[in-house]
Amino acid sequence: MKVNFIYDEDMDIDCLLTKGGGSNNSPGSKTKTYEALLAYTTDLGNREKVREFVRKFIRDNKLDPEKNVPILKNNWDSINSDFENRASKIFGLNIKDTITAYLTITGRFPYNIENKYFYVSAKNTNANTTAMHELWHFYTWKKFGKEMEKIGAKKYNDIKESLTVLLNIECANLMNEEIDAGYFQHQNLRKEIADVWQKTKNIEKVWEHACRNKNIAFIDGQNLYFNTAKRKINPWHIDLKRFRIYLADKYNVTTAYYFLGFVQEDNQEVYEEIQNAGFVLIFREHNAAMIGKKKGNVDSDIIFQAMKKMYKRENFDKIVIVSGDGDYKMLIDFLIEEKKFEKILFPDSRYASSLYKKLGSTYFDYLDSPDIKSKIEAKKEKGSLGS
Repeated sequence: MKVNFIYDEDMDIDCLLTKGGGSNNSPGSKTKTYEALLAYTTDLGNREKVREFVRKFIRDNKLDPEKNVPILKNNWDSINSDFENRASKIFGLNIKDTITAYLTITGRFPYNIENKYFYVSAKNTNANTTAMHELWHFYTWKKFGKEMEKIGAKKYNDIKESLTVLLNIECANLMNEEIDAGYFQHQNLRKEIADVWQKTKNIEKVWEHACRNKNIAFIDGQNLYFNTAKRKINPWHIDLKRFRIYLADKYNVTTAYYFLGFVQEDNQEVYEEIQNAGFVLIFREHNAAMIGKKKGNVDSDIIFQAMKKMYKRENFDKIVIVSGDGDYKMLIDFLIEEKKFEKILFPDSRYASSLYKKLGSTYFDYLDSPDIKSKIEAKKEKGSLGS
């Protein structure tokens, strides 16, 4: 593999116009250079006006991209062989292409595998970390690119961006004392990938782990309790550990949030049982004067948490909700539209809100159906759902 460093003014302009205002991983996030461009001109369709800005920016900041080209090239050549050997060993393949590294003032460094180029900063004389990051995407595509059709473009993007965490492990001494930090929304997945890599040193196993669906569940604790253990006809009791296992096995739930109302000291054993079963216990914040007044009504808390995770673009695939309450209908409609909804599980088939019937059986099921009940029912009455 050979990397040539070039400053091409038109390529710099293209990068500034197409990526300065935002990217796939940072939508709507303008770079400082792009903000300076907007202050200079709002006529972004006038390429010559943008060209004037680029030249002025380079002069004002005392940059010399042409002078930096051979320096960048020499710095890269000093580690190219080591990097290529390590990457080839990890991915099990070689890249023999000649790839171009274009210098840009944009402050963002996209890449194009088909046309064999990526960008680096025109401001620095060492771009080795950026180059390794972008070339890691080339190796990932060569190895796993065909998987994108199966897992979808967004998930592929999340995984390939997270895989660059391996640079910090396998190429740390080549990175000029820098680190590959990654995007904030990928931090959990990056940690998982690093952990799996340290244990296996096998890129296929890392990829397999990263591709697994990571669904999350929100359990309306009061609704679940009153529609199972406290139902008037044929009450029954859920074994929390069996229920958590069921959510993991059936719906690939990696994190299950169990929402309850106001904290009560005499229920500490119940809270411990819920947590010991593998649920993340979340209490609703209440004013002391509200104790006894709908203190278990957590629907707004669940809706808020779901939207917060969507807004922050946290690393999960889909959401499972456990409740029969109709207040989640608008949230579920939105999640379906965003392809982020898996299923709502009704505790009691007789009292599930009729609002959900229009969704179709693809999106709901009943915990008291014989098949599901047999998998999660407690053999003895116990715990928060059986006492």
